[in-house]
Amino acid sequence: MVEPKISIIVPTYNSELTIEKCLSSILEQTYNDFEIIIIDDGSKDQSAKKAEDILNGINVKYTIIKKKNGGASSARNKGLEIAKGEYIAFLDSDDQWLPEKLAESIDAIEKNKDVVIVSNLASDTKTTSLYTKVSFNKLLYKNYFFTSSVLVKKSVLDDRKLRFNESLPGAEDYDMWLNILKGNQGIVINKKLFVYGDDKRMFGVSGLSRDIYTMQKCLYRIYNSLYKGNHINMGQYFLVSFYSTLKFLRRFLIVKLFD
Repeated sequence: MVEPKISIIVPTYNSELTIEKCLSSILEQTYNDFEIIIIDDGSKDQSAKKAEDILNGINVKYTIIKKKNGGASSARNKGLEIAKGEYIAFLDSDDQWLPEKLAESIDAIEKNKDVVIVSNLASDTKTTSLYTKVSFNKLLYKNYFFTSSVLVKKSVLDDRKLRFNESLPGAEDYDMWLNILKGNQGIVINKKLFVYGDDKRMFGVSGLSRDIYTMQKCLYRIYNSLYKGNHINMGQYFLVSFYSTLKFLRRFLIVKLFD
């Protein structure tokens, strides 16, 4: 049996109101060599049934797994266990892709042979270059990768035995991207190719993550782990922690102003 090129992992939790738009955006992709893996993370509503109703009878390979509630990282890791594709894409059940998302992601990662992870934007940009290269050091100071925009080579995850850190209640995706980019390159396609859904902020509360306080504590844990693992030196550790604190204070003020 020929395996799909891409495995799309969709964690869902009480998403019956958004799952239809999410799955429709997958089915409308111009690139269609993929499988869909839906991990229902202990939903109390009819998310899994609605997904089944949408996909049943359509010529697309899909799997729906129900599990006890364990959080976004647990759900994504469950999906990674059974994924067969050469590439992994993630899509939160309240987000949507634009039709060219997969096609442009595959084109970018296969044209740039040194790249193992590719992302794109959720808003329009005035940047004139098509791609922005992202290194580990660059990612330390800014997270360029939103989970629902990511396409990553599965071989990198398997070779390094990388999985989302289920002990982190926030920033678990950022932790994963940093681990992927140790010694590797990533790129961002400077085009809007996904829609950040359900009125989620681009900071703070993000998908299945927690509030900005918890997020900041998780960032400090991540930087500390990188330092103890000799992936950054003491100077980098203090500099990135200080810079992150300044960004946190800015987010805190914005939240107070607009909440």
